[in-house]
Amino acid sequence: MDKTKKLEQRKEFKEYLSIADKRVLDIRASGIELIANDEIFVLVNGTNNYWISNHGRMVNNLRNNFHMHKTGYAHYTLSGVDKKIETYTDKLVAEHFLERPDKCNKIWYIDRDKNNCYYRNLVWVNNEEYIDLERGIVLVEELGRQQEYIPYITLKSNTAYSIWNGIYIRCYKQDDVYDGSFMCDLWRYNKDSFAEWWSSEYYECDGESMAVDKDLLFQGNKEYAPDKCCIIPQTLNTMLSNCKKHRTGKWKNAKMDLPLGVRYDRRIKMYYGEIKPYGHDEVIQLSYWDTPEEAFVEYKRHKQADILIMADKYKNKVPKKVYDALLRFEVRPYVEDWE
Repeated sequence: MDKTKKLEQRKEFKEYLSIADKRVLDIRASGIELIANDEIFVLVNGTNNYWISNHGRMVNNLRNNFHMHKTGYAHYTLSGVDKKIETYTDKLVAEHFLERPDKCNKIWYIDRDKNNCYYRNLVWVNNEEYIDLERGIVLVEELGRQQEYIPYITLKSNTAYSIWNGIYIRCYKQDDVYDGSFMCDLWRYNKDSFAEWWSSEYYECDGESMAVDKDLLFQGNKEYAPDKCCIIPQTLNTMLSNCKKHRTGKWKNAKMDLPLGVRYDRRIKMYYGEIKPYGHDEVIQLSYWDTPEEAFVEYKRHKQADILIMADKYKNKVPKKVYDALLRFEVRPYVEDWE
């Protein structure tokens, strides 16, 4: 894909995110308590202050506070941008959450309960189908088509936003701040920028879930930023996470604050390394040594070899910058030694 085409796609993606997010109500800011995990509120077309939920609930903030309207089937007179809007609950839900087939202008309740305006209880039908359903001549499942629904990108459902939220929590919300890590201002205060970066960098890798890594390209880096992070398969992310150990400083006995991969055998008072190579079910115990430093040297040799094997396994599946970073990755006894 040439640079112009890529920039065009990124622009379209950014515009799509902006449109979607403006229509979907931020529940955290509204203070509304959801009645189901899948409930979302979408801005009613032609208005600035009304939102309809896929469960048939209407809210407005005309007086700067969110007010919940009568639930169930109801008639509404809305203050639109250009004019008054006369409408009903089922119509609002159908128009905002159901794809409307050609020539279908009536709404049918699957369970025949007009107070149940949940979007999956509604289906668009044409005049003839409505009459046949009303008379019991046909059933909804006999219409010969499936009702399709309008997709919305929400902070909860969008992968990029979910990942952003996870990074934010690790950096700022945990009691023990994650490695002293932080987000660059661009990402911290602009979720769309992170989502755009995620979209432009994302790739598939044999169906694996993908993760954001902050310190593969630059060992010791603590900043989540577009020029310092990369996306890698979860298998590689787990392997690299297992290559990190902090000096705890809480042990009075130095034998307890050991380098990465090193263990101490109290019986014979010697040190040894442990490693579980990729694809192995069992942990391999390495040789005994007099000092933890010697044990780490042997562990490091095995661990570096394991990383090289993994790098070659993923060579043709990951971007070149990820592969090159794996080749130069250095296993160190403590994370602090990266700094």
